[in-house]
Amino acid sequence: MTLKHCALFVLLCTSATIHAQSQTSFDTPLYDNVIPNSNGHFPTDEWTPDFKEVKRVSRPTMLIITPRQHKQRTSAVIIFPGGGYRVEEYEREGTAIAMELVKQNVSCFVVRYRLPDSTTMQNPATGPITDAQQAIQLVRSQAKALLIDPDRIGVMGFSAGGHLAAMAGTQFDSVYAPRMKDISARPNFMLLVYPVISMEDPLAHAGSRKALLGDSASPALREKFSNEMHVTSHTPPAYLVYADDDKTVSPRNSIVFYQQLRQHGVEAQLEHFPTGGHGFAGGKVPDSEWMKNMISWMRRSGWILDLDEPEQAPATTLKNDKGVATVK
Repeated sequence: MTLKHCALFVLLCTSATIHAQSQTSFDTPLYDNVIPNSNGHFPTDEWTPDFKEVKRVSRPTMLIITPRQHKQRTSAVIIFPGGGYRVEEYEREGTAIAMELVKQNVSCFVVRYRLPDSTTMQNPATGPITDAQQAIQLVRSQAKALLIDPDRIGVMGFSAGGHLAAMAGTQFDSVYAPRMKDISARPNFMLLVYPVISMEDPLAHAGSRKALLGDSASPALREKFSNEMHVTSHTPPAYLVYADDDKTVSPRNSIVFYQQLRQHGVEAQLEHFPTGGHGFAGGKVPDSEWMKNMISWMRRSGWILDLDEPEQAPATTLKNDKGVATVK
């Protein structure tokens, strides 16, 4: 990250802290100039007309959303929306979740990560994890300017985004993104919501595996991207939640990953709902219900720093014609 980019990042985030009466958000690139693993082809992001989903992402960005009255240190959650590595559910599994977390004095970063595409990347499979590692390093490197505790930076992912978050938590020692000096790419905790975990049958979600690894991934490649096989005692603590009747991503993904975490002595909590399907049926399990338990776990585990002043509701997030969130 160049000094120019660093200065811009600090400027944006400092500006976010001075608007005392409104929550503020900014979109910033993950890389300055050179994007690793890119082949130089950058198509325009393709948004749905309502800006709820995006695909064909080739220039990764991170939307910064800070709490109101952001004058004291917070924890942070870096969010990876799901979508089977084909699209990103940017609103429902991104900005909407961030808007709830900021009420708890958590600064949020919604990542628009590159989606696997041989026309934009030399190695499509490693594009998402490269962007995830870069996002973690970038947030931690600017923790002081962002008023964030560098030891309370977590990752959160939904479905295929859960696979990406879990990979960030299990393979932080593998170098995908260029390393920043003295900056760890290890998240401090993981929040995994109906996640894809494995690329091995019978657990694998076939659509996510095909999009990420192609039609005929080798056994070695499937193993490399199967997170349950890379858990160690250094894997960060995790909270996992799913619905028993999920017919898209097998609940066994969450169960097996939880078992591996516990076998390695890693703190973890596993929650489930009897019904809700994949994606909790677009509200069949309301965010207020499943997030309540998750937030309780975060607070008990020390991943939320309590406000010194009464909690305030966030402002309304809107999107402009380029899909970038703004605040009303």
